[in-house]
Amino acid sequence: MDKNYLKLSQAFDRYYILQKIHYNLSWDTQVKMPKNGFYIREKQLTLINNEISNTICNKNIAEIFATIKQENLPLKAQRNFALMQKIFLHQNAIPQKLKQEFALMALKTEFIWPKAKQENDFALFNKYFSKLIILLREITQIKSEKMHISKYETLLDLYSPAIKESELDIVFTELAHKLPSLIAKISSKQNIVPNLTKLKAPKIAQTKLIKEITKKLRLNDSWCRIDQSLHPFCTGFPGDVRITTKYDTTNFTSALMGIIHEAGHALYDNNLPKTSITQPIGQAAGMALHESQSLFFEMQIARSRPFCEFIINDVNKCLNISLSATELYTYLNFVEKQHIRIASDEVTYPLHIILRYQIEKDLINNKIETTDIPEIWSTKTQKLLQLKTPNHQLGCLQDIHWSDGSLGYFPSYSLGAIYASQISKKMKNYLPNFDELIANGKFQEIHKILKEEIHVKAHSQDAAEIMSNFTGKNLAVDDYLNYLENKFLN
Repeated sequence: MDKNYLKLSQAFDRYYILQKIHYNLSWDTQVKMPKNGFYIREKQLTLINNEISNTICNKNIAEIFATIKQENLPLKAQRNFALMQKIFLHQNAIPQKLKQEFALMALKTEFIWPKAKQENDFALFNKYFSKLIILLREITQIKSEKMHISKYETLLDLYSPAIKESELDIVFTELAHKLPSLIAKISSKQNIVPNLTKLKAPKIAQTKLIKEITKKLRLNDSWCRIDQSLHPFCTGFPGDVRITTKYDTTNFTSALMGIIHEAGHALYDNNLPKTSITQPIGQAAGMALHESQSLFFEMQIARSRPFCEFIINDVNKCLNISLSATELYTYLNFVEKQHIRIASDEVTYPLHIILRYQIEKDLINNKIETTDIPEIWSTKTQKLLQLKTPNHQLGCLQDIHWSDGSLGYFPSYSLGAIYASQISKKMKNYLPNFDELIANGKFQEIHKILKEEIHVKAHSQDAAEIMSNFTGKNLAVDDYLNYLENKFLN
């Protein structure tokens, strides 16, 4: 093996080890840290961020890259080297001072977001967010010029590599055009939704239920932690994955579906190949594929009738209620436009993503300013969802993603939903008894297929290639729309 390639690999070992230390510190910031701990945590995360960057942003690494000829490496190393180059370009395109300023402002904005949301105070949030966007515009402009892609694509490339802005425009235009009529048809056929809010579910009872269900989904505490946070999330790597949920004592399905969603992420993270977890090729193949795993478990499995039949006894026993599987299924699949994205059904959900996608692009391209967001949010919510936005908590402050500068992330949710529908279709070809397996809680075969066809491949291929090899098709909006029509109309 090329000696310089091995030196490069050692640098990336350090890069990913430090990155995963950062993940754990960030998890602690949101889950366990006392609020007064931010003073020292800010310094810790800033130091780690600088070390991550310095690991591959130095003259020696640049010289090593220049000495390596990709075609002379073994095939696996060629792929890893290509991914190294992409990361190197993203990291080195930006001056160190600008990176540090952005990282620090992201920390401050993310830290203030919970308070701003709780107090419905966009001005407080924007005090930091406006500065974050100014820095992000500068970063995307520099990267755009060096990478020869649009400013917004420099953000997409961080979360959904190889997806083009033009592809997203086509996907979202089609969804925006076809979903309203589908929603109207579904709404006209629906019965009245069961009122589950009358069923009080104490947090302690919900935690017991979640423990039972995640155990049956084959998560266990030898490699996975489950905690509470203001916004559900997953972070980690093989052997140490951490997921959170948010409890609502008037609606137990919120925490339950949230944790099952994060369980899909967790299974993917834990199944990534341990031998290459500190190399680019061993990472997940982007957030679109990651979201396909979480949405496959949440939408295709957890909201199915067989799954409702499987868990209903646990639901009734843990929560001390009397609910039928049909009532649970009807509630989980009731289509109704609402303000909160993470509480939305899978038919109206893409409209939430389209709203955010449009705002993000205009922000990055200097077409709007951060102060315009509340008004624009209200206008677009009215246009896309026919809803009036009563406050910022139900509007532009509901999500955490923008607070750390993660613009470009939201499209991965809808891309993931499309992929999830394609995975489900293919899974039923592999397993004609798919529904029966779910009804009986036998998830081993489903896990095995996902692990072999997607998880262990990590980033040896781009997400689109992994998916086309598995499903036999490219990204297809028609598959997603057909899935929705079959489920909700037929």
